[in-house]
Amino acid sequence: MNKKILLVEDEASIAVVFKDQLTLGGFDVEIAAGGTQALEMLKTKSYDLMLLDLVMPEVDGLAVLQTIKEKPEEYPKIPTIALTNVTSEDVRKEVEAYNIKGYLSKLSLKPQALFETINGALAN
Repeated sequence: MNKKILLVEDEASIAVVFKDQLTLGGFDVEIAAGGTQALEMLKTKSYDLMLLDLVMPEVDGLAVLQTIKEKPEEYPKIPTIALTNVTSEDVRKEVEAYNIKGYLSKLSLKPQALFETINGALAN
């Protein structure tokens, strides 16, 4: 059975590219177009991993991580990899405080690095 990934990405064109790559890599992928939708989906479905964009309108990636941490009775623990164009060391440290499994820059991301990070997160 394929591992299920929740891809949280507000840019539709980027989401489609990631979904296509991940599907070819043997994963089942569902897309949430933003943080609010991601939180709703996490309440009702089970995923093996979440790929989370950090910069989104309304509810951003940090808010999603904070909500999951603050409400463990509502949201299951889920291995998370941050996807971002933000390369600030401060943001990276803030995100890593949530015990994420990876922090990847969308600007320079190669498929091999994406799959290695996902497989590493799923193995832990």
